[in-house]
Amino acid sequence: MPDALPGIFLQARLAQEKWSNTPLRERSQYLIQLRETILDQVEEITDLISKENGKPKFEAMSNELLPCVDLLSFFAKKGPKVLKNKRIHLFLMKHRKSYLNFWPLGVVSIISPWNYPFLLPFGELVMALIAGNAVVFKPSEITPLVGLKIQSLIDESGFPQNLVQTVIGDGALGAAVIAQQPAKIFFTGSVATGKKIMSQASQYLIPVNLELGGKDAMIVLPDADLDFATSAALWGGS
Repeated sequence: MPDALPGIFLQARLAQEKWSNTPLRERSQYLIQLRETILDQVEEITDLISKENGKPKFEAMSNELLPCVDLLSFFAKKGPKVLKNKRIHLFLMKHRKSYLNFWPLGVVSIISPWNYPFLLPFGELVMALIAGNAVVFKPSEITPLVGLKIQSLIDESGFPQNLVQTVIGDGALGAAVIAQQPAKIFFTGSVATGKKIMSQASQYLIPVNLELGGKDAMIVLPDADLDFATSAALWGGS
């Protein structure tokens, strides 16, 4: 697979050039179609997440699948307005005009974990696409079938060929992906791997978005329901 990466990134860059010229309203319609494709396959996707990841089916649906449907609805509705070029009103130098323009980055890479194999990469994927980017996606080698299902949903929804491409492999493949110098890297996983990714990305000055392991502090106030709070702590830490 590493030997195929130069061709994969070339295909992605060519697809991205055309996609970036697609009007925002049209990109939004692709997101709506993706939402409908998911809704048509809710049970199938839920079963796959449960079997490969180990989550109970209810948790797979409620915590992974349904939030993605909401994400698609939100970005399809808000994306065109948020990303629209905007006039900046200056208080000084009123004889000049300034504008805020949004430009796609190019080809971004998403390296995702096994614990939320559908939800975590999906949000990054949707944001990349509505903003006009292409994506090379490496799911965890522990949950490759969920990653391939995401690719299948993209393909079935009619997105341009090669705009999203999924590559399967371990950490060595992730390093090979970074060596192709994507425009940005999204990684969710361990602190140790995050350090390696940041170190390698810094050689090419690639911006990275890292969500790394660890637990946030939890504040329990005196008036809290302790039974509920302890249950929530156990669930959140699992």
